Amino acid sequence: MRVLVFGDSHAACMIEAWRRGGWPTDWQMSFFVRPGSGPPEHAVTGTTIRAVTPAFRDVLARLDQPAEYDLAAQDAFVIIGGGISLFPLVQVLNTYDILDWGGEIGAETRPTITEPVLRLAVAEAFRATPAGRLLAELRAVPALADRPIHLMPQPFPSEKVLADRSIASGAGLRRLARLRLLARAATLFHDATKDLARDFGAQLHRQPETTIHRHAFTALPYSTEARRLVNLAQAQPKSDILHANQDYGVLLLRGITARTDTNP
Repeated sequence: MRVLVFGDSHAACMIEAWRRGGWPTDWQMSFFVRPGSGPPEHAVTGTTIRAVTPAFRDVLARLDQPAEYDLAAQDAFVIIGGGISLFPLVQVLNTYDILDWGGEIGAETRPTITEPVLRLAVAEAFRATPAGRLLAELRAVPALADRPIHLMPQPFPSEKVLADRSIASGAGLRRLARLRLLARAATLFHDATKDLARDFGAQLHRQPETTIHRHAFTALPYSTEARRLVNLAQAQPKSDILHANQDYGVLLLRGITARTDTNP
């Protein structure tokens, strides 16, 4: 079984888990991954995908991975992270009030939109992400039309956001927790990722329930000591709230090995 993993810095937990070993001996897993979520740094010609920037090729070399693959030679693909995260939804929820969701009593009035408009905005945002564009690229190659693709959203932010108010990027999440909107937001997020996967014939892997804290956070046992993709020997900064660790990666790999032989 040959599986090619695409993604960003969130692939680090999977690489660590894969290198830990204990997986089926007939498996070959490769990683075409890079940190960041900027413009694509790859090109697809026919069934060949290759890294086109020196920075991307350097990352792959440090991971002992090739800079070019024949996509048709792969049995399945995995896309992890790539901008499919809770944050686009959080940004909208902290900019607008959603009709019938309830607002913040006594707070400055925000513009109001309906839930269907919110869902449309999130769907459009997800399609425009690197992951969404890559799904479209892969499905545009005729030889890959029925090849399994596993879509794995970025893990929820770490629960440390709730306790550490010095983490400025968590302010919007803390507001949603205070307003008791996290469960509703998590449901809408799952619906949006499910729709994206369905539209491209991919298999969605939800975040494992055992790793989730309060509907929309990653529990501390899975969100501490995460590693940096650019140097797996280095831990992410203690202020990091985005990345999951090797134990989380093990759960993801178990999900893939259980489902790789089946189409959606």
